[in-house]
Amino acid sequence: MSDFAQHSDEWVEHGFISSEQAVGIRRYEGERRPDRGGVIEILGYIGALLVLSAGLVIVGEMWDSLERGGRIAVTGLAAAALIGAGVTIATGSSRATRRMGEAALMLGAAPLGLAIGLTFGDQADEEPAVAMAFVGALVYSVIVYRWRPTWLQHIALFGSAAGTAISLGILITDETMFLAGALLAILGIGWLAASWNDLLPPQVLAEVGAVLALGLASIFFVADLGPDTAGGLVAMSVCVAVSAGMITIGVLRDRIVLITGGALGLLGYLPWLLDELIPGAVGGPIALLAAGCVLIGAAVLLTKRAARR
Repeated sequence: MSDFAQHSDEWVEHGFISSEQAVGIRRYEGERRPDRGGVIEILGYIGALLVLSAGLVIVGEMWDSLERGGRIAVTGLAAAALIGAGVTIATGSSRATRRMGEAALMLGAAPLGLAIGLTFGDQADEEPAVAMAFVGALVYSVIVYRWRPTWLQHIALFGSAAGTAISLGILITDETMFLAGALLAILGIGWLAASWNDLLPPQVLAEVGAVLALGLASIFFVADLGPDTAGGLVAMSVCVAVSAGMITIGVLRDRIVLITGGALGLLGYLPWLLDELIPGAVGGPIALLAAGCVLIGAAVLLTKRAARR
């Protein structure tokens, strides 16, 4: 209190606040209970980790011997506990306890989705059950994100959306990855467009999700087509073009996430593509030279834009 009193006297002396306001602030600070939210948060996280570890061990030992009803009961109980705790404490007055509630709400998506998949999925075929689990987690994540659009719920929303795209793609095309890649690409483009229209805050996290989705999609395309085939070469060429486009858009919009994602795409696919097109030792250096020129050009453009401000 002595430090605060000294600062308040200085504020009064410089005319920032009146003496009456200083007295009121001192009284408020003196009567306010100390905030132990950080301690509560740490204890909550440690307890949650211990419970989660014990649950994983128990489930690992018992899962194979459990019938369908038992598995649904275990996952449903875990989901109810996490979601119930999250809803209860996410609206608390302490920022630390609110964060703990947000984490519980995020973690609740996984067991809830698993319980839904076990309930409505086909026991004899895992793929429909997995797809149903991700769809259930996605619906839950959408509801929670609309209620509390925090970065933790954003992660749960993106994870469940990406899992839904992959599982549906594999389910429809009988384990081939091309459709899963296409759905991921659509997800990434949609995620990016939504972030630019302030529909998926925080924007930086949405851009990271979009880059991850597009990166996974590119891997699925190239792996499914084969890098040494004509289709694979076309896919890698498209990946290089998209990466260059991401860098261009990132420079124009001053978005470092897009620039970084585009740079990683160029460094990953351009040497690979040129090595396939130009066999031998010369392909790698040429690719690195081209990628370096693109990155230097991006840096120059960014510097000029910063200088004009």
